[in-house]
Amino acid sequence: MSAVPYLLEFLNDNKIDIICLSEHWLRKSQFHFLNSIDKQNYLVFGKCADEHCPEKYSYSARGGVAIMVSKTLSPYVTELVIDSNRICGIELKLPNLPSIFFLSIYLPAITQPNEAFVNELEYLMDTYKSYSNHGTVYILGDFNCKIGGPRYSFTQDRRSQLLESLLIDNNSISLHVQDFAKGPVCTFQSYEDGPKTGNRSHSHK
Repeated sequence: MSAVPYLLEFLNDNKIDIICLSEHWLRKSQFHFLNSIDKQNYLVFGKCADEHCPEKYSYSARGGVAIMVSKTLSPYVTELVIDSNRICGIELKLPNLPSIFFLSIYLPAITQPNEAFVNELEYLMDTYKSYSNHGTVYILGDFNCKIGGPRYSFTQDRRSQLLESLLIDNNSISLHVQDFAKGPVCTFQSYEDGPKTGNRSHSHK
């Protein structure tokens, strides 16, 4: 993975406790690699594209999600049981504080049938609802969908309309497009100075 040096530099420079990764492209038999990146300081939880069929010789590995957690927090972290190879999650339960849930996601790309996107998004929001009854939930990763807010507007398509309606129904917002947020609004940049969009985001309740 050519991005590993940049990831390590980012983790070290910013003293990151928890980071979510999308599209690591590792098969289940290769997932141990993520735990070797900085095994002294981080534990890694996650899913692979072939999570449910690792025995297949040929498989498109474009996908995979993971959460890297600082070992200083590991005594307070529990992996969530989620029946999807596009969603992984953890519960952080610090002493005398409410639980915080982190979901790392990679929803179907626009090259996939719209039905696949709808089904996965609905499953994600059902998962979100079940844990939001017990604490704060953060969804981080790649929605493969534009998400608007005060800092970013666009012409909506079917995907963005559905996501917006589900966020409203669940009293949730996309944090990085709010007025109080800092940093880039557009979180996807295509190659060779092509179009950029705000389709990778996170939401919070």
